Amino acid sequence: MHTQSYTHKLGNTDITFEINDWMAQADASVIASMGDTKVMIAIALGGPTDKDYMPLKVEYQERFYARGEILGSKYNKREGKPSDEATLTARVIDRAIRPYFPKDFNRDINVVVTVLSLGSYDPDIVAMNGTTLALEISSIPWRGTVGAARIVQNEAGVRTISPTYTEQEDTNVYDAVVAARAGRLVMLELEGSETVESDVEVGIQDAITEIEKFESFVSKIVTTHKKEQLIVSEKKNRLMQTFETGVRDLISINLADIQDKGAMSAWKSRFTDDVHSTYDDATYSEIQNAYESGVRSVIRSSIIADHRRIDGRAIDELRPIFAQAGGVSDIVHGSGLFYRGETHVLSVITLGQLSDALHINGMEVNTEKNFIHHYNFPPYSVGEVGRMGSPGRREIGHGALAGKGLRRMIPLPEVFPYTMRVVSEVLSSNGSTSMASTCGASLALHDAGVPLKSHVAGIAIGLVYESDESYQILTDILGKEDHFGDMDFKVAGTHTGITAIQLDCKFDGLTPEMITETLSRAKQARTEILSVMEKELVAPRELTPAVERIETIKIPSSKIGLVIGTGGVTIKKITKESGAKVDIKRDGSAFIMGQVDSIGKAKEMITQVLGMARE
Repeated sequence: MHTQSYTHKLGNTDITFEINDWMAQADASVIASMGDTKVMIAIALGGPTDKDYMPLKVEYQERFYARGEILGSKYNKREGKPSDEATLTARVIDRAIRPYFPKDFNRDINVVVTVLSLGSYDPDIVAMNGTTLALEISSIPWRGTVGAARIVQNEAGVRTISPTYTEQEDTNVYDAVVAARAGRLVMLELEGSETVESDVEVGIQDAITEIEKFESFVSKIVTTHKKEQLIVSEKKNRLMQTFETGVRDLISINLADIQDKGAMSAWKSRFTDDVHSTYDDATYSEIQNAYESGVRSVIRSSIIADHRRIDGRAIDELRPIFAQAGGVSDIVHGSGLFYRGETHVLSVITLGQLSDALHINGMEVNTEKNFIHHYNFPPYSVGEVGRMGSPGRREIGHGALAGKGLRRMIPLPEVFPYTMRVVSEVLSSNGSTSMASTCGASLALHDAGVPLKSHVAGIAIGLVYESDESYQILTDILGKEDHFGDMDFKVAGTHTGITAIQLDCKFDGLTPEMITETLSRAKQARTEILSVMEKELVAPRELTPAVERIETIKIPSSKIGLVIGTGGVTIKKITKESGAKVDIKRDGSAFIMGQVDSIGKAKEMITQVLGMARE
C-alpha cells in the first residue's frame, strides 16, 4: 500500500488528507481527518445518461463502529436508513459542490462519504473538504475549489474556526458552516441566538479568509495527483433561434402569465409547432430544454434590464401577508395559518409531557429533544399528482431549517415542562415554504400558550446575476424566480436578530457587498412580516382546556424508590387512582400532568407516601 499525506492548519486545528489505493476502483478517493475524526470519500462515475438534470447523488454513511459501540435493536445490528442528521450533512455537501459541475456533463456521479472514526470534531467539515479534494483530483472537469469551515462566536465576542463539539455547545451567539470559493460565499448554514447582522458578516468574512488559505493548499496537492480530465462537449441548442423569433415577444409582453400553467402550456405547444415546421428530427428533450432556457432568458432579462418581475412587484416588495393564530379546532392544542402570496402553510402543535421527548441515539447525535418540527410537502401543494410516503431529503431539510429558526427561542424545560411537536403542512407552494413554515409554527406556538421569547419570521431573498456590475437582489422570491435565478438566501429571525440562515448559490458566489445588501433586505422584510404576525397575536395565549397542565414537585432523592414502589406498584396506583401521569427524574424532580383535580389528587397521594415514610 502506498500513501501520501498532506496536512493543513484550518483555524484552530490541523486537517489531514491521505491519498492511497484503498478504494482502487473508484475514480478518485481521499481519507480526511481532523483530530480523531476520520472519514473516507469515494467518487464513482457511471456511464452516459440522457437525464435533463445534474446526475449527482451524495451519500453520507454513518457507522456505529466510528464511536466504538454496537447499537441497534436486539435482533438487528446493521445500520438502517440514514438518520436525519446524516441526510442533512449529505444535503450540505451536495449544495456546496453541485453548482460547479459542467452544465453538459451527462454521466452519473456518486459521492460516498463514510465516517470511519468519530472524535471531538464534527465530521461535516472534514467530509466537505475531503470531497473537494477528491473531486479536484478526479477525472471530472469540476470547476471548484470549494472550501468549508465552521465558525462559532460566544457571548464574549470570541470567534473560533474549527471548534470541537464542546466549543460548539459553548457558543451562545451563532454556529455557522461556511463554504466559499475564490473569496466568495457559495453556501451557508447558520443557527443563531438573535444574532445581529454585523456579527454574521464578520464571521462569514473570517471564515472565507481561512478558506482562501485552504484553497491554496489544495492547489499544490492537485498538481501532483490530478487525473486526465474527461472532455465535455458544450451542447448548443439549435432551437433557440426558433424561440427568439417565435414566442419570446409574446411571453415577454404577457410576463405575468408565466405563473399560469395554461398559458405556459399553450406557449410551449406553439413553440413545438414552430420547431416541427423547421426541424423534423427535434426530440422532446431538445424542445423542452430550449423552451426552459428561453423562458429563463425572458425572466432574467426583464429583471436585470427593466426591474420588472413576473407578478409586477418592485424588487424589494413583499407579496400580501396573512396570519391567523388558532381557529382550526378546539381539539388541537394550537395552530397557525400563514400566507405569503400563493405560498400557504398550516402549522399545528401538540403539547405532551417531557417523557414524550424525541430520544436520538445515533452515531453522532445522542440527545433528547422536547421541541420537534416536522414538515410535509404533498404533491397537491403544487397542483400535481404524486407519491405520498415517508419524508424525503427535501422534507427533512426544510423541516430542520424551520425548526432551527425557532429552536433557540423555545423556553427551557424548567420554565415550560412540555414536549412540543409542530407539524407544518404545505397547502400551496410558490416559493420558500420553509420560511412560511417558520412563521406558521411561531403563530401555532403562540396560540398554544408556549412562552416564546418572541415571534420568529422568515423570508427568502433571491438574485439574478450577470456580472458584479449587473445584478438584482429580489425580496420574497417566487418559485420560478428561485428556479430560474441564481440564489436562495433564506433568513429567519426576530426584531432583534437572526436565528437561522440557509444559503444556496448557482453562480460563482456572493461578494461582501452582496451579503450586506441581502441581509439588509431580509431584515426589512422580516420586520414587515413580524408586524403582521404581532397584529394577529402579539403574546402567547393561556393554555387551552384541551392541554393537560403540568406541575413540578421535588421528591428527596432518598425517597424516590418509595414513591415508585417495588416493580412500580406505588406509582402505578397513584397514576390509576388520580388520573394524572407522573414522571420522576433521577434528581427527584416529579412532573405531574393532567387536569387540575387529577394533579391535586396525585400530589396528595405522593405526600401521603412520603409522610408514611417519615413515620
